[in-house]
Amino acid sequence: MNIDSVRQSALAAVSRGGGDHLGEWAYECEMMLLECVPYPDSFFELVCELLDDSRIQNCPASGALLTLFVTDWEAWSPEQHARLLPVLEKSYPKFRDEFACYCIADLLGRHYITNAGFDVLQRLTKIDPIGPRSFIPYGLRLFIENTDDESLRGRAIEALRSMCSDLSEEVSNQATLELELLE
Repeated sequence: MNIDSVRQSALAAVSRGGGDHLGEWAYECEMMLLECVPYPDSFFELVCELLDDSRIQNCPASGALLTLFVTDWEAWSPEQHARLLPVLEKSYPKFRDEFACYCIADLLGRHYITNAGFDVLQRLTKIDPIGPRSFIPYGLRLFIENTDDESLRGRAIEALRSMCSDLSEEVSNQATLELELLE
């Protein structure tokens, strides 16, 4: 796999308007990597680089890139999982695509059910963009459902309850809904 050509094809998909093009790129990458599990570090580094690229973050279909983690979680190594967490936190508030925010909240709530994962969710409850912040209650609900640690579960429930009084009606409504889904 030539990483430079893969990078160029991803950026070309974005320059063509993102949309289905970025999804097609992600699918083509999955097909190329079927025999390479765990996925190579060079590809992981490329995807992390793309997640930090403002052209991707502003693309209306940037969530397609994150499906590489959502649908192929087991194809990434535990070391790659650990290195991904700070990348997700850093890039999360910069995404304009709601599906990208949904994917990251999903990853955090399903796969990072540790103190470190909770700390990231907790910090993201305070980000300025309301749109991305409105997906954090979903991530917290998944975290609550998936963690076996009672102490973490209690802290996550408290964080979700706190979001019910968020100044943004969109955020507080979503937090209330996620809390109701737990009951």
